[in-house]
Amino acid sequence: MSDSAVLLTGWKYHEGDNSFWANAAYNDDDWEDGKFETTDISDFIHTHTSVMGWFRLKFIVPASV
Repeated sequence: MSDSAVLLTGWKYHEGDNSFWANAAYNDDDWEDGKFETTDISDFIHTHTSVMGWFRLKFIVPASV
């Protein structure tokens, strides 16, 4: 088993900033799907013009961790 994971799928992105978005229960269904083909964030940033934005990723941590 690996000590790390590459998380390229499942991300959501929304331009702007709002403290409500920090709430894990916040409905982000209308957010853009962040599809990453690389681990280099600059590849994503170059396609978006906003100076601020939020990324969200939902995942489950196994109890054995």
